[in-house]
Amino acid sequence: MLILSQVVLSMQLPFAVIPLIRFTSNKSLMGAFMNRPVVRELAWITAAVIVGLNANLVYKTLGGWTEEAGDNAVWIWVTVVPLVAGLVFLLIHVSFASLFAARRRAQRAEPAPALELSTPTYRRIGVAIDFGPPDNKVLSHAGMLARSCDADLTLFHIVEGAIGQEFGKEAFGEEARQDAERLNAIARRLEEGGMKVTTALGFGRVPVALVRLARENNVDVLVMGGHGHRGLKDLVFGASISEVRHQLSIPVLVVQ
Repeated sequence: MLILSQVVLSMQLPFAVIPLIRFTSNKSLMGAFMNRPVVRELAWITAAVIVGLNANLVYKTLGGWTEEAGDNAVWIWVTVVPLVAGLVFLLIHVSFASLFAARRRAQRAEPAPALELSTPTYRRIGVAIDFGPPDNKVLSHAGMLARSCDADLTLFHIVEGAIGQEFGKEAFGEEARQDAERLNAIARRLEEGGMKVTTALGFGRVPVALVRLARENNVDVLVMGGHGHRGLKDLVFGASISEVRHQLSIPVLVVQ
């Protein structure tokens, strides 16, 4: 028990010595009483000697326990070794975290670099609609963007039923015909408002088909709606936005 108490104390000592040196060497905390350079150097040398001797004690103690335990040493590796490793990482954090924090503060204090802003040019805007409630917001934002840039709109809709996913364009059945009619009807209403609109119908999985349509139609930006669900609902209903934005190199505007 006496040896064990010394081991525990040796593991605690660096957590007191190192912060003490850092605090007493901090000018903002100590002011005129801050450690002089010579004192700081001697203090860090002393701390390194203490940490080294304590590390050697811990190493020899664990080695002795392992030899005495023999085949039963597994409990040492399962309980004691992870605890010691955790304390080592904590000591490293205590020793160097303030250094990284000071560096980040210094970086924030530096003047911001000069910005070179350019005006993007959008000639063709892709709009993904699914005939659901978000379409009104999606089309409103896309229309505003098209008017400000004098750009054309290309409406995308994906036929994602089982037949569409299985047979693709070859499955142009009743569902696809109805979707095409609804898509063309929306396009005509937008054209009545003075916009230039084209349509494109896709088949299969929404993210894959949407990426393919965006590339085939050479759109400069894609506007799509978000359903607002996350977590488990993403697994149940699917999450197209993340997959689409990772595969496209153009800007993706998400409206929700």
